[in-house]
Amino acid sequence: MRNNTGFTLVELSIVMIIIGLLIGGVLKGQELISNARIATLVSQAKQVSAAYNTFYDSYRAVPGDMATATALVPDCSVATACANGNGDNLLGVGLPNNMYAEAWSDVAAQINSENTQFWKHLALADLIGGLNSGATVVAWEKTHPYSPLDAGFHARSSRAFGNIGTLNGLTMVLRNDIGGRWLCDITPDNCAISPAYAFLIDKRMDDGFATSGIIQAISTNGWANGCGRANRGPNGPDGYAHDKTTKSCDMMFKIEN
Repeated sequence: MRNNTGFTLVELSIVMIIIGLLIGGVLKGQELISNARIATLVSQAKQVSAAYNTFYDSYRAVPGDMATATALVPDCSVATACANGNGDNLLGVGLPNNMYAEAWSDVAAQINSENTQFWKHLALADLIGGLNSGATVVAWEKTHPYSPLDAGFHARSSRAFGNIGTLNGLTMVLRNDIGGRWLCDITPDNCAISPAYAFLIDKRMDDGFATSGIIQAISTNGWANGCGRANRGPNGPDGYAHDKTTKSCDMMFKIEN
């Protein structure tokens, strides 16, 4: 009598069901992880806005720009690499004629720059966590907040210029370079985050459109490489390429006018 060593259709069906459940579980797990990362970044951005408002209410000055920080902010001294700003109520060094650069352009990141001192003043005032208030070298999670999406925050005063990827006022910029440089135009995958993530963040915190509201996103190639102009390149009507997973977007968050 010959033994039948093959699988029956029922057994194969059971195996396929198990494989499907495993794949579904992995995909669901990845979705949960992605949602958790986005939620953390959103929380970070909101905490910075709250910290800024508390600082301004307490000192009547912009953190980083405050001209009397060494006298009023706790432990603000040479020992903690803390410095005064110029007190012009703007963050960063302006362009000629007192104009400021667009939010997406390079951000100063030297330890004594107002842009880095923004975080230093908030940390020393005990208004923001996750940083080393005494750090003397610029680094993620030391002088600048870092997100679980492998990108961190810079801060600047910026001007509105045109209507594409620009904000006017005090702005946070999500960037992958601790040096603050705009690197999106070097390679297509050299920005902070993917269009898919950028859209979810924008939708959760603002209006879900890349070039409007208090949160905006841009990319290279005429703002048409995943974030920016509506219906350009892979971008949809909201300015986002929802299925694009390469890191082709930098984001900007309005803190205050």
